[in-house]
Amino acid sequence: MKRALFLLLLCNSLYATDALHHVFTSIVLVILIVVVLILSNAISIKNIKQKKQSKQKDKIILNYIDDQEIIIKTRHFDIRENLLYFFKTLNYDATKNNNTFLSDINLEAENTDGKIEECHDLQGDPELIILAMNTIIQIFNKKLHHSTMLIKLDMFGVDDDLAYFDFTLSLYSTNWELIDEILSDMGNKESKLYEKLAGLRKTLTYIKGSDIAIDKEERTIGFKFTIPRCIDRNIINASNLSKQQPINNYSSLNVYIAHDDSLIVRTIKSSLDKESMPLNGVLTLEKFIDFTHNSVSQSNITNAFFVATDFLKKIEHTHKNSLYNMHIEKSIKIFAVANNYSDVDYIKHNFSFVEIMMLPYTNDYFEVIVNHILDKYEK
Repeated sequence: MKRALFLLLLCNSLYATDALHHVFTSIVLVILIVVVLILSNAISIKNIKQKKQSKQKDKIILNYIDDQEIIIKTRHFDIRENLLYFFKTLNYDATKNNNTFLSDINLEAENTDGKIEECHDLQGDPELIILAMNTIIQIFNKKLHHSTMLIKLDMFGVDDDLAYFDFTLSLYSTNWELIDEILSDMGNKESKLYEKLAGLRKTLTYIKGSDIAIDKEERTIGFKFTIPRCIDRNIINASNLSKQQPINNYSSLNVYIAHDDSLIVRTIKSSLDKESMPLNGVLTLEKFIDFTHNSVSQSNITNAFFVATDFLKKIEHTHKNSLYNMHIEKSIKIFAVANNYSDVDYIKHNFSFVEIMMLPYTNDYFEVIVNHILDKYEK
């Protein structure tokens, strides 16, 4: 633009026919060139400032995170108890957007002697571990609706001093585009999610955690961390002595699941397998209704039913009495599988004879459920 105006001024000087006209035109063109130069410089300065501000913004984010003070409260803790309280809060959090949390917890691994060892007594700051997990979980819980998230915590190694864990969050939703968008934003420095992950990375350094691993194809995100085992061997020995040995002769038990969510069914089945408890079948709503009507006349004994809360809502006005009779006459334990806390009051008010099993649950919580089933079985 500057060059074009300069050439125009030069041409005007060469081909002007009138001196007065020449002077006037030259003055106008000079003024125009000056105005263009001023505007051009102003735009250039503005662009430079914006670039500097953008770079400074990234620096401010990193400086802000670096300047954050993280207080470590090292102590002995049982990770099972921390997970139990953590999952209770997730029960409430899931209610907001009708999400479902499932869990897959493994606290056993092969030690240096090649033997499988259980390890849950640890030494460190459990709040930092829970904070790291919850940071990832809440990113998706706040943005997704009617989705399922599988929380997997796997202890993949153990030695005399350390335990090695792998945390992974797997995402299941009909809104795959939104999940892919969230995962992409995590790598975008201009996104707020990038700042959250930067803070999470700092937290992981305090619990000896690895960098965040994102698998966009599998739609999973997680990290590994290492934590010292409890150095008080008296506590470890006492906890091992107090642990009840499971009864493995469950072959005559009859347990059914009445649910239409394959992920929830798979989770409950996996929990039953860990307790060496067989699963006799998975029933649809229609088959569940038919079972409640015919169970009284059936000769086989059913010990427990895991029933979807939605199934109970659908049969409240038509088959509630049949379910109650089945429960009383056959002494069948019925557990309502509650995805979130919005269903708890409903079950308590309308199906007081049904017990509630909240999602997600820990292994110890499920052992309590198993003990409820065995009450009638062992008698």
